Amino acid sequence: VDSQVSDSNRRKVSIAWLRASLGKFPAANLPPLTLRTYAINRANGSAPIYPGYPEHRLSLSKCAAPGTVRQEISLLRTAYLFAVENAGYNPACAPKIKVPAAAPPKDIWLDEEEATWLLRFVQVEEPETGRMSRMWRFIWLTLGTAGRKAAVLSLPGDRVDLKIGRIQFQKAEGKNPSNKKQVSVAIADWLLPMLERAEQEDVGQPWVLDVDTELQSQFRTLK
Repeated sequence: VDSQVSDSNRRKVSIAWLRASLGKFPAANLPPLTLRTYAINRANGSAPIYPGYPEHRLSLSKCAAPGTVRQEISLLRTAYLFAVENAGYNPACAPKIKVPAAAPPKDIWLDEEEATWLLRFVQVEEPETGRMSRMWRFIWLTLGTAGRKAAVLSLPGDRVDLKIGRIQFQKAEGKNPSNKKQVSVAIADWLLPMLERAEQEDVGQPWVLDVDTELQSQFRTLK
């Protein structure tokens, strides 16, 4: 189903976590208590680490968020349903898997003072070239439009219309397209000068952030 999911890599990682803890059990003998234990261990970070786990993450917390645990158990349930419907698997051998309830929506945000501090911080950390860094442009755009990370990273310069004051975020394309809708956002007055400067500093790249790859921060770590 790689061609039908929005993030095939996340799916592969979820399968790796499941196999590390449950791979020793026969498919037809997976008692509910085992899944409850799996959910608890993943949440408190005591679940076995799967082979190939990135070394640079070994020192970080292994505690999985409720949404991650829910996604993994849901994936296991989907695998059994697929086997029954498409591979002749005996329905009587498929365990009844109860997917955990969805976690409440996140209510984390920056207040006005924190947002102002962040904007000033990235501006002070201007590169020696005198040109705005990708991180600078990314943070200003994200705070100014409430855009998703992927949408901001892949924002083409021709989707920013300074004359009418609007940004047209494009819908993801390619192998694993997103289900998010295309959104048109008004450019805030305080964001306009940054976009005008970005246009002046354009180096011929198609994206506002030069490239549509992940960000590599040059900023110092703050506690």
